[in-house]
Amino acid sequence: MFRYIDTPSNPPLRLASATDGTSNTILLGENLIDKHTYLNDNSDPPPGGSGRGCWTMDSGFQLQNGHVPINYPTVSSEIDGGFCTRDPKTNVFNLSTASGYKSNHTSGVNFGFLDGSIRFVSQNIDQITLIRLSVRNDGEPVTMP
Repeated sequence: MFRYIDTPSNPPLRLASATDGTSNTILLGENLIDKHTYLNDNSDPPPGGSGRGCWTMDSGFQLQNGHVPINYPTVSSEIDGGFCTRDPKTNVFNLSTASGYKSNHTSGVNFGFLDGSIRFVSQNIDQITLIRLSVRNDGEPVTMP
């Protein structure tokens, strides 16, 4: 629902643009600062630094997606020192795997939906269902189990 830049030719989205329904569309979800490249200030991590990278959610820039399984294991940026030091499947600098939703909960993540509700979603959710919940207008609304 957020866009990086709104212009006259690319106006802000409205709730009505969520044609799959506001209760069927994820607005935001949890993530872990040390498990996502753009959320962690790797040059000066906590406790010394802010722990917030240059691409935080403040600007409406999409950093998570439903294509990565919930709580997919990523090595912490405090352990992984660089782009090529670890297995690419779990490297924090690999956005193809690090951009999934993550939490310290052992079985899922809390999500905010467009209808204002907060729901805990199991990491065992069907991956196609998670993807459909992440899209506002694909014409394939789903009902949460």
